[in-house]
Amino acid sequence: MFATAHSKPHSQRKRLITNVYSKSFVQSSRSLHAISKEILFKRLLPMFQDLTSTSTPTSIPISAATPLKVDTSNTKDVLPLNYAIAMDFMNAYLFGISRSSNFIHDVSARNEFLRWYHCRKMYTFWAQELPNLTSWLRCLLGVKLVPDFVDEANKRIEQFCWEMCVKAHEGVGSEKEQVGEGNADEPTVYRQLANGLERTAEKGDANLESVSRDNMIASEMLDHLAAGHETSGIALTFTMYHLSRNTAIQDALRKELLTLQPPLLFPPANAPPSSSLPIEDTVLPTSQSVDALPLLQAILLETLRLNAPIPGPEPRVTPSTTGGVQLGEYKALPGGVRVSTPAYTLHRNEEVFPEPETWRPERWLEADEAQRREMGRWWWAFSSGGRMCIGSNFAMQDAVWNLAADLTCAYLLEMKVVLAAIYTNFQTELVSDEILEQSDGYTAGPKAEKLLLRFTRARDS
Repeated sequence: MFATAHSKPHSQRKRLITNVYSKSFVQSSRSLHAISKEILFKRLLPMFQDLTSTSTPTSIPISAATPLKVDTSNTKDVLPLNYAIAMDFMNAYLFGISRSSNFIHDVSARNEFLRWYHCRKMYTFWAQELPNLTSWLRCLLGVKLVPDFVDEANKRIEQFCWEMCVKAHEGVGSEKEQVGEGNADEPTVYRQLANGLERTAEKGDANLESVSRDNMIASEMLDHLAAGHETSGIALTFTMYHLSRNTAIQDALRKELLTLQPPLLFPPANAPPSSSLPIEDTVLPTSQSVDALPLLQAILLETLRLNAPIPGPEPRVTPSTTGGVQLGEYKALPGGVRVSTPAYTLHRNEEVFPEPETWRPERWLEADEAQRREMGRWWWAFSSGGRMCIGSNFAMQDAVWNLAADLTCAYLLEMKVVLAAIYTNFQTELVSDEILEQSDGYTAGPKAEKLLLRFTRARDS
């Protein structure tokens, strides 16, 4: 779907799966609720609990140029961890939790995948923008614009996804009676797409004859796991960076999080002393109550404005119409012209966002209705329209206080729940005072490719 250029086939594919990413579905999904309990209370929070219980201090040089060392006890590089969190959530929703990754715990597998994934980044231009030239030079002249290790990395990533697809296919065949039962093993997205393609095939759709249905599903799932883990991982990292630099806002967020009923305390408030509570007995606050937290919402909106994970141009192709189309002040554009707008530029309109280079989540809380509506028009972290991020509800949940409900869909649930769980229980501070700069690219993570934070137990948790 992501690579489909023309609007009709894109919308046809999107309709097959859009339901499981809708806000109402995500908020009411018992399977996603079960996944959240499993990942938060069996993987993530116990890991931070162990980290903050460490009593043996260690140290590392601040940089290669300075011999001064800093204490790194209770310290974590959260960038690869945030990629892992996002990947585990995304894959569990796609395939079911037992068939998916556990990158939070399996650091070796995590590092291997991230190495495959990121080694390709410098070489995406050729195959994406000039595929025919790339293929022609390689086949006829033996000139490789893309090195062999990129092909090998792509094969390994595809195999990683294919193996989960095979397991999910087996699960769909054996667990039809468990649909909607709140099972963390429910392959929600895989099942939706497989069923949708089956219905399409029954109608005699010729598009399913040229490519096997299994390959179509695997290709779609690969798009979801790739896009879902990277963008969420980047957004979580920059959010934690800004909160670690702004302790007053971090404290205010924790105060807000403790109003949830029940709060996301770890160990859970109803756990007996010196014992672990069975995961099935753990109670989470509702998605709707997490959505209703205004400061958490403002923090994410502001981070995604200033540090959009995809700040680069979002391409569109003009339709062929009589007399051409008008785009802003540009008139009579012919069909087939690629146009684009980068979120980076839109998010730095000083008339809409005063002091645009300053992280100020309060701007979303202080604005009146007209100002919020205008900010919502220019806020483009997920794009908009028919090609907006299909998973935006999964990652964040909620709209910008009803000023643009289509802007923030499922993509944000994951981030809200993760941040709520972490900052209810722990405080973070920067290990280094260096500014975390964002790289320049279509997808843009931290230039330093790391973020070291020190974790301590929150005083009021």
